[in-house]
Amino acid sequence: MKRSPRSMTFRTIFEDSLNDAIVNVLSRLRIHIQMKKFIMLTLLASSMLFPDPVRPVDYQKMMGVGINVDWVMFKKVRRAFLNASERGINVPEIFKKRGFSHVRIRVNNDVLEDPEAMKALKIAVSNSLKAGLVPVIAYAASDFMENPSEKTLQEAVNWWEKVATIFKDYPYYLSYDLIIETNKNIRYHNDLLNLFYYKVIPAIRKIDPYRIIFVTPNDTSNPCSLKFLKFPKDPYTMIQWHFYASGPSKKNPKKLWTTGKKEEKKLITDKINCALSWAKERGMLTWVGAWMPSNYNKSHKNRKFPDGAPAGGDYTIDEIVNFASFMSHALKSHRIPFAINADTKFFDIKRLRWYKSVSQIIRVILDP
Repeated sequence: MKRSPRSMTFRTIFEDSLNDAIVNVLSRLRIHIQMKKFIMLTLLASSMLFPDPVRPVDYQKMMGVGINVDWVMFKKVRRAFLNASERGINVPEIFKKRGFSHVRIRVNNDVLEDPEAMKALKIAVSNSLKAGLVPVIAYAASDFMENPSEKTLQEAVNWWEKVATIFKDYPYYLSYDLIIETNKNIRYHNDLLNLFYYKVIPAIRKIDPYRIIFVTPNDTSNPCSLKFLKFPKDPYTMIQWHFYASGPSKKNPKKLWTTGKKEEKKLITDKINCALSWAKERGMLTWVGAWMPSNYNKSHKNRKFPDGAPAGGDYTIDEIVNFASFMSHALKSHRIPFAINADTKFFDIKRLRWYKSVSQIIRVILDP
């Protein structure tokens, strides 16, 4: 039966209207889905970029066992690190897979002067976060350490203001270690060190109110010198201290270690007790920023194992394992996180592989 022009017009209009309605609904549905995805991705990104501040008690638990890394401070290591990054390799992920929980990224003044150094720092922090490693920016403050004065103090404060501004929107898992180690001439100036803390902490807080900040005692970050430490009260401040940062010694009575005699172990536990006693009295939490399993730099600095691992110092592998096992166990038994010193002793940054000759040392540190 032949349809009338009217019926055809009506049907066409009806079909066109229905099609338009369906298209409109589907279009709106797609927009809704896309908008929902956009909102969800935005919220996810926001939660990653701007998570809630991390309390010191939680941060301490997150840190676990870490390692000092020279991905930024030393040019040869930095360039190898950047080269790996340019090839799409996430170096921090290698450290995470090995069992480390945080990295102490050591930097100096040149981070603000050398674009390559700043690039390396940003990659180190970002890739650590991606890998699930807690990154700590640790500042050498070498000018202030060597020539402590109000001038070099203010320069160190200015440095931190600039760095804090650059990283203020990074996740709160990133923290700041204000001074790597209080060595050299600052040891004789408790007044200037404390003044530095009274200036730098408020300066950072104006930029970044809730990020974890570490302060360290004087006398080469000696925990028994915490009694001289003064700084503004702040709920997101923790203590960084260390000992045996350049390894034990077979002669120095202050850090003596031969076979692990009772009195040698007591040197270690006494320092730990100094930190625990002071921290408990003030409700503070601590972290050991550095200890070295051997005195690699004491003698035969250029000596290496067949696989290229540094073999300096006067300890055998068995002696190093003995010391490292006790040290690691002593700190872990008190739930004190720590970072060993340092990555280049155990990891070949050029070939991106762990040195097999010293793997036993890493094993006992991670699982004593």
